[in-house]
Parts: sequence; C-alpha cells; structure tokens
Amino acid sequence: MRDAVVLPELVTVAAALTDPACETLVRADHGRTRPAALGSGGRFVHHLAHRLHRPWPGPLLGVDYTSPLQTWIAMVLDPCRRAATGVRRE
Repeated sequence: MRDAVVLPELVTVAAALTDPACETLVRADHGRTRPAALGSGGRFVHHLAHRLHRPWPGPLLGVDYTSPLQTWIAMVLDPCRRAATGVRRE
C-alpha cells in the first residue's frame, strides 16, 4: 500500500489499463493492425495524459517500441496474444 501513496501515477495507469474504454481507444488508434509506436497524437495517449494530469506521456511513448505499455497494446489488438497470456476480460 505504501507504493500506491508514493507512486499515485502507477495507480492511475493501472486503472486506465483495466478500463475497457481505454482498450476501445487503442483499437480506434490502431485499428486491427500491428501496433506501431504510440506517438503523441493518439486518443489513448491523450486520455492517459489527461488521467495523469501530465503532458509528458506523448513524446516519451512516441519513441518507445518495447515498453510494457506497448506489450499491453499488442495484447489488446491481438486476441491470440491475450489468450496466450491467460488474461481474461470480464
């Protein structure tokens, strides 16, 4: 619980990643294609920045192709990858 107090951004990002609306934004940004870098202009990145009350996610995420967040996006876009991880959406 201490980490949640020390790193409130972590809690905000975790809440966003479990929000089905964020998955919808990812699909709208990428369609059903293989994910590219997030870029600073996508709806998901803007939504995440708004939830964090920070302007910095866009420029940083736009150049990162190997982050855990990018892996999550790939899982959202590829149902087979999601099935392989054992993650279920309820």
